[in-house]
Amino acid sequence: MKLYFNDLFNRIKQASILKKIFFVFIFLVEVFILFICFFKVNVEVLTPGTLHNPITPIEIENGNDRGYIAAIGIFTYKKVSLVQYWLSKANESFNVVDIDEEYYITTKEETTQGKIMKDNSLAIALINAYREASKVDSNITIDEEAAYLGESVIAIYSFSDTSLEYGDIIYEINDYKFSSRNELIELIREGLKEGKNVRFKVKRGEKDVDCYANLVTTSDDKKTYAFSFDSNFSLPVTSPTYTYKANYSSIGPSGGLLATLAIYNTLLAEDITKGYKITGTGTINIDGSSGRIGGLEQKLYTANLYKVDIFFLDAADYDEYYDFYKTNNFSFELVRIEKFTDILDYLSNLEAKNGN
Repeated sequence: MKLYFNDLFNRIKQASILKKIFFVFIFLVEVFILFICFFKVNVEVLTPGTLHNPITPIEIENGNDRGYIAAIGIFTYKKVSLVQYWLSKANESFNVVDIDEEYYITTKEETTQGKIMKDNSLAIALINAYREASKVDSNITIDEEAAYLGESVIAIYSFSDTSLEYGDIIYEINDYKFSSRNELIELIREGLKEGKNVRFKVKRGEKDVDCYANLVTTSDDKKTYAFSFDSNFSLPVTSPTYTYKANYSSIGPSGGLLATLAIYNTLLAEDITKGYKITGTGTINIDGSSGRIGGLEQKLYTANLYKVDIFFLDAADYDEYYDFYKTNNFSFELVRIEKFTDILDYLSNLEAKNGN
């Protein structure tokens, strides 16, 4: 190798001025190409994705498998190369977002987070779907005592000072057993206001563990405990029964609303979709209300690519993105909802699609 470079150097040395200039030019071009391909930019890129079955992990006893109900998944690429960044900025259906290093979590941590939130979301979807289906068919029952287990830890940021781990289920704070997410949030706010560190009891696997979270300061001088959590409920006891398998075709909570609809449609004899291709996005809460999600522009683009008929969207997201929907002349009907039963009301008043 050393002989090769010595020979190359001698050839260049003996070459004409024109050839030397040409070599330098080619060398600089190659360095530039390598630089833009390997230099990472501190952004994440969101792109349109795919539609998928929102209840792949759930199999309902004697369930009716029909109707087109799909959740939307988009693609996210973190810390892309410079050339990928330029190409993404030039594509109107892509969204480029700066990464906040302070709250950055790794891809592995994000996958763990997504699986935890998916499990929590599907438990809540089952509760809501069976609850509403039992009002239509008396043979469908649900044990309404599905327990609130606490709050699952879904993110621990790099600057935190805590013994919590991903997946821990917090059920007690400072020797007080809280009974709802809102109650825990209020207790944490009080701790922040008073400048107190906090102690937790958590369920870690089969063990009960004592943990702590100390106050830390962000770069903009805000006090925080530097972790995030998500509500965890036990799976309900139902008839007909169901099997739950953790085989993830998607992760995260944003398919909760559509998962609830898909389970509901599987339980009942009548196909509530009436021949329409239905999608949408939004979380589902224990009281049946919907919640906001991210990546909305890319999800609307994805729905349009798949030529769906109806897109259900949480009211707050609808109000924010309606102008975007109209500006792009998407072919589907965008429907504003605040709770799961709004979807049922809308579909029950809909005429069946031609041929159905």
